[in-house]
Amino acid sequence: MSIEKIRKAKEAIGRVILGKDEVVELLFVSIIADGHALLESVPGSGKTKLAKSFAKVMDGKFSRIQFTPDVLPSAPTMRTTLLLKPWEPNQWNN
Repeated sequence: MSIEKIRKAKEAIGRVILGKDEVVELLFVSIIADGHALLESVPGSGKTKLAKSFAKVMDGKFSRIQFTPDVLPSAPTMRTTLLLKPWEPNQWNN
């Protein structure tokens, strides 16, 4: 993917998603790094719209998984849980 294509895609998303430039930037970083992105926020903040827009400009497929607090591992305390891969060195013990 060329830098010019990424710039044009970010501009296209920016016309639909307003005020979320950092989130859009990080979404591109995660995909370019061959990773995944989990969009977490309060209802109505544009997560689905962002994902649909991103899929469209990247000629990708959009699918969505809906979670509620009662099915998340963080439900009892309502905190985000960090899961490290056991086969990777623990990045917190440097």
